[in-house]
Amino acid sequence: MNRPIGFGIVGSGFGVDVILPALLANPEFDVRSIAVGKSSTGTDKLRGRLTNIAAVSVEELLEANDIQAVVIAVPPHIQAELIGMALLAGKHVICEKPFTASLEEATIACRAASKEARFIAIDYEFRYDPLVTSCLRGIASGYLGELKQIKIRWWTGSALREDRPWSWRDDSKCCGGVLTEWCSHIIDYVPLLADSSFYDIGCVLRTDQRTRRGNDGRHYEVNTPDGCIINATLTNAVEVSIDVSTAQSALLGHFIEIHGENGVFRAEITPPYTASNLRLSLNNNHIREFKLDDVAMSNDIRVDAVAKLAKDFGAVIGGSSDAPLLPRCQEGVSVWEVLTAARISSEGGGCRMLVKPNFSI
Repeated sequence: MNRPIGFGIVGSGFGVDVILPALLANPEFDVRSIAVGKSSTGTDKLRGRLTNIAAVSVEELLEANDIQAVVIAVPPHIQAELIGMALLAGKHVICEKPFTASLEEATIACRAASKEARFIAIDYEFRYDPLVTSCLRGIASGYLGELKQIKIRWWTGSALREDRPWSWRDDSKCCGGVLTEWCSHIIDYVPLLADSSFYDIGCVLRTDQRTRRGNDGRHYEVNTPDGCIINATLTNAVEVSIDVSTAQSALLGHFIEIHGENGVFRAEITPPYTASNLRLSLNNNHIREFKLDDVAMSNDIRVDAVAKLAKDFGAVIGGSSDAPLLPRCQEGVSVWEVLTAARISSEGGGCRMLVKPNFSI
């Protein structure tokens, strides 16, 4: 029998809350240790979940011979150095989106992975979310015909939560904000839906929630956007419109509308993001309802999606599967090419910018 893949996790937030239970759901994985840094909160969270997983330093985790893969679940501005360390230590990597803090860093990381003959996957878990997979199946049904337009609205109230303290997410120097945190997911899955890539993009960013209370009780400036409007064209001429906000108090949820020459497919999921809150419809001359049998979800669809992504990752590094849904580092670089063009567009008042691929191995 093959031995389980030994995993280490770097990060005490999303790493403990979502990554850990997702990995533990797979008997082919063995989570050996977690690097929680100097955070006592992270150590307490880990101790509260499992006592048999050691809290160690990053150096100790990377030196362990029984760890073959590392999940790097830390803010983007500190990812690049950790990815480099993990690759040099001979580990395969799953990296949290948006995969480093810039196009340059992402490109360097991909080339390093190629040099070290190691594999990097990006945790764009919405590829495995039932909302997106439902859309993929709706398109694959053939009832829409040739795609013409994709509309997406994703509004959440996360920026309005009073219990959320000021953090790196509110600091542009740390690559926070709605463009990298939320829009990067959409920029990743849209090419998957349309079987195409971004040609040009126009982007307007705004900040509605301008201050946030820190853990010390003081108010700090929020200098990252919490709202984003994007209009883009794909290389196959499909038009894309995106409206994302984390500072809305109504109409919360993730909505995708796909227009084809023969009809429209709509998919929407609203809080609390369970199967009962996933609504699908396909309208054309023949079909009025579209139903899926396999949309069962747990109480945390993030865990479900990451578990599926990690399973594909394990299959790839084990050499047993191509895993076509799994986001590779090259696709993470492609997202950064679009994000870079979007940022330039926003600085220019929303004018359309060409997306210029500059990555090769």
